[in-house]
Amino acid sequence: MFGYIKPFVPELKMREHEEYKAVYCGLCAAMGRRCGRFAPLALSYDMVFLAMVRAAFTVGGEGHHEAFRCALKPKKRFRAAGDWLDYPACVGAVLAYHKCRDDLRDPGNIAKKFAARFVLPFLKRMARQAERHFPGLTALIAGPLEELHELERAPEPPTPDEAAECFALLLEGVAAYGIDSDAGQAAGRIGYNIGRWLYLIDALDDLERDRGNRSFNPFTAVYSDARAAAADIETLRAALTGSLREAAEAVNAHCSGKYFPIICNIINLGLPDAQERVFKKLTATEMP
Repeated sequence: MFGYIKPFVPELKMREHEEYKAVYCGLCAAMGRRCGRFAPLALSYDMVFLAMVRAAFTVGGEGHHEAFRCALKPKKRFRAAGDWLDYPACVGAVLAYHKCRDDLRDPGNIAKKFAARFVLPFLKRMARQAERHFPGLTALIAGPLEELHELERAPEPPTPDEAAECFALLLEGVAAYGIDSDAGQAAGRIGYNIGRWLYLIDALDDLERDRGNRSFNPFTAVYSDARAAAADIETLRAALTGSLREAAEAVNAHCSGKYFPIICNIINLGLPDAQERVFKKLTATEMP
């Protein structure tokens, strides 16, 4: 959905990189199987992370492979397989539908609104199929997003933390769906902190564009422009790194299995790398 949640590939072992690509390909197949043949077009790296975190709690961090040939890359390859991939695949479909609805509400980019209006019926069909497989999933995602939309329309603009709380609660619920007791709380904690980080880093990344398009961004009420944000970069770094630290603690305490080192790579290296690239962009804006 956002595309920030990726591993830091230079620090991955070759076997781990192959496992990561296998989960991506497995999710692609699961989306097509559960949500329609066009559903894989909505696949994102964020859902690969969700799939691996959920695997740590639902299948003991393991999963088997199957051989296949991709239509885009005909060479014989291997992908992850199993019912555990169906849930993150359906989450990706529902999130894509609601992202499209949000684009239609955005008063800024006309071209994006036109494209969103064209694909919305297809995404709506995908979301309905996902809901049939996982009842309550649509409400779980739509509730926090609607609350966020209400905050965006409020006379008094929300603080970045207030806006991020909605998305954090969304990913908390998504990560914990169907997982009982302490394990569900641990999965939810990971989802909550990653959701908070994801919302805030995306808002910072889009700060100048949203200001130019007159689109909502919680940081426009705090910083007059990207230069002002760059001047406060240490405060921002501390707030964002705190969320990553909380997520990492939950992962270290509760996750295991073959995806554990990949999850750790993403949280400890991949996300900080994405964060620093956004900060570098802000700092570049500050320079004459």
